[in-house]
Amino acid sequence: MKEEVFSVPLGDGRKIYGRINQADDYVISDKAIIFCHGLTGNMYEHLYMTARVFFPAQGYDTIRFNFYSDEPDARRITDCTVGLHAEDLKTLLAHFEKKYDNLYVVGHSYGGLAILMANAPQIKAASLWDSTFIPFAEDKEFSAPWFFNKELGEYMVNWLPIVRVVGTKFY
Repeated sequence: MKEEVFSVPLGDGRKIYGRINQADDYVISDKAIIFCHGLTGNMYEHLYMTARVFFPAQGYDTIRFNFYSDEPDARRITDCTVGLHAEDLKTLLAHFEKKYDNLYVVGHSYGGLAILMANAPQIKAASLWDSTFIPFAEDKEFSAPWFFNKELGEYMVNWLPIVRVVGTKFY
């Protein structure tokens, strides 16, 4: 399997970073699957790491990327919204439509909502994995893991064993 690291400029001084996986150097595919992670997720989660091996063997390149990451010029989660993810996905699709005739997208959780909001013409088909479709509810049953951290001035989500900072705009 071949893996290529890429970055795509977003036009505001930020970049998206990701990886393309292909079967090998000798197989050229005209179709790719782009994976959109969910809130607090990243391209190294188990689903995407497994998909990067499975799909190239079926003739599809895979494109994994992070909506936000640690590179100095990447977005930070505290600055993101689902709408911004949708705009960034449109930029990514425009970048890869030059290389692939068929672009498919897979979205997990809020990645699925970003796909729907992008409504991009380059998308041949979409698969939504456990997508989120209801905004944060005031009902304690749905919003219990969320709390406001006064010191940081940001919302946090308590998805044990990890507590993550999520920007006020996203909440």
